[in-house]
Amino acid sequence: MLAQACSSDADFAVSQQDCGGFSISSPDGAQVSLQLCDTAWWIMQSAGESAPKPIHIADSHKISAFFNVLRDIQVMGLSIKDAAKDRFDCRIELRGASGRAQKEIRLQGVPGSPQMVGSVNGGQCYIVGVPGLRQSPIEDFSPTVEYWKDRSLLTIAEAGISAIAVRNIQDPAQGFSIKAEEGKYSVYGSDSQFIDIPQQNILQY
Repeated sequence: MLAQACSSDADFAVSQQDCGGFSISSPDGAQVSLQLCDTAWWIMQSAGESAPKPIHIADSHKISAFFNVLRDIQVMGLSIKDAAKDRFDCRIELRGASGRAQKEIRLQGVPGSPQMVGSVNGGQCYIVGVPGLRQSPIEDFSPTVEYWKDRSLLTIAEAGISAIAVRNIQDPAQGFSIKAEEGKYSVYGSDSQFIDIPQQNILQY
């Protein structure tokens, strides 16, 4: 049960500094889970796995937008929507640094309006919005992995690499390649001969 006795059902804000992870799901089954690993946010492998692992680094700008919208949400009035029975565009589960449930938020976009209908921990539904925002922020709560991926050219998740080839045009003998083989990475010289290098060094590279 996510409801907490001391929390307000009109308080949508969650501090990014106090949050260790969150999941977003939609009624059609789409779901994404993100977790703070050291100083970066990562997209975790799909739900149902026994030991979730990071699969791709998340876009830091979208993470900031996510928490900024939650921080700036203001209640505009009451809604007749029922948090327990009615359909919502997304369900957000936020966890603390220890992994413990922190808050559950349900949001529904209002067509043609920058406002939404929202509920915290299954409580009263409210008409909510972000002052000054002319479009609905519902897109900041996408349940899809693709939306959250960092598309920066030089930011590539380790799990997404199967091989790297480095060619030295002036001295081809200095070229080498790294290949993913049986759960680890192997390094080969320009002559395709195996080079024994510690896994930690390869991962740092």
